[in-house]
Amino acid sequence: QVFQSNQTNPALLSPYKVNIALPSPYISIANNGFTGDQLLSPIPGSDSLLVDIDNVLAQLGTHNYLRANGRADILGLNIRVRNIQFNLSAAARTHLYVNYPKSLVNLAWQGNAAFIGQTVEISPDIAAFAYSEIALGASYRFFNKLTVGTRLKYLNGVASVETAGGDVQFTTADDYYQLRGEVDYQLRTSVVDFGSFENFEPQFEPNPVSQNTGFAADIGVVYEPGPRLRFAASVMDLG
Repeated sequence: QVFQSNQTNPALLSPYKVNIALPSPYISIANNGFTGDQLLSPIPGSDSLLVDIDNVLAQLGTHNYLRANGRADILGLNIRVRNIQFNLSAAARTHLYVNYPKSLVNLAWQGNAAFIGQTVEISPDIAAFAYSEIALGASYRFFNKLTVGTRLKYLNGVASVETAGGDVQFTTADDYYQLRGEVDYQLRTSVVDFGSFENFEPQFEPNPVSQNTGFAADIGVVYEPGPRLRFAASVMDLG
């Protein structure tokens, strides 16, 4: 019955004639390297938890990913007239993807003592971007059983950070445990200017209304053959 349910499927109708959504944020995080109970282990004899990085290292694969999606709804509006519903919304959205090797976590936590005489690759693959979204949609109910809905979105890019391949390698010498780094790595950014290695002066230059625009669409359908049975399907963010 809340406005946000329509975000998963534009064919879901609100039971109210007018539905207003005030600002509300959410975030979702997923990773394939470890679970929450593997990261936080209970301390025996107490009600406290221990951050167990060694246990996390035991679970990690050679390469692991971390995904995070965030959304901050600024305002939403549903207006329903009998079997047809119109909706309007504005939101700020973020997406983050990181593919990181186990050796990066191992080197950060245990140091280079475990890699004497070895060369390790630690370069992560990163893609992060933020954009604003203004959406206008409509849905219609046929024969009190079938509802079809769609939503068109106008997008405006705000910020982006992306790696473009390359390698970051560290070698630990056998004799004096000297650490040598070899870097061939590209980091592409908008909004943030890091300068250069010789003149490292990061500058933050936000531009909420840029020329980086685009469009997307949501399509959904809901079928209710009976009062206790509902089938729903949707395809989101096409574009």
